[in-house]
Amino acid sequence: MDANTIGCICVGAAGLVAALLSLTFFMRGRSLRRRCTAETVGKVIKHRIAGGSNAKSVAPVAEFSVNGRTYTAYRHYKGVVSTNICTPEMEKVFGQGDGFYISENDIFHIHTTGIYHNYRVLGEQVWHIGSDVKVIYDPKKPKCAYIDKVVTSAKTAGIVLLSCGVGLILISAIAYMLI
Repeated sequence: MDANTIGCICVGAAGLVAALLSLTFFMRGRSLRRRCTAETVGKVIKHRIAGGSNAKSVAPVAEFSVNGRTYTAYRHYKGVVSTNICTPEMEKVFGQGDGFYISENDIFHIHTTGIYHNYRVLGEQVWHIGSDVKVIYDPKKPKCAYIDKVVTSAKTAGIVLLSCGVGLILISAIAYMLI
């Protein structure tokens, strides 16, 4: 065996390992959805602001009780998309102010104007403190809870890892054939 063949085998093996690791991400998401079957009503107690300086999100934090014990849950997102318009003539920005929405695929989209934004006020417009929200949780482990529905970005990570693994396998196979 020459060095090129060994290199092809190593790259192919790395691709196979990456593809196999991606399965754990797919199984984690499925496992969470399968486990989190209990549903209750929680009360919004505060708002959680997460993210970096360019793309922040706001989510309700709810308190709920299971078997006399109190737990908290917050709304999860798969990602954040942020748009900002900053102009000295704010009244000419088509009457748009700060606002957000959550798309069907659980991406948090936020639109802001200007420099300063009060994310808590944005959150309060949708989820008032003291309002009721649906909480989904794992009956065996109520600490594992979500507001509205189970949201995990594990599937996205699994797709990326699977694509990289398959890509490495293909590259090693093509390189081996060309040797």
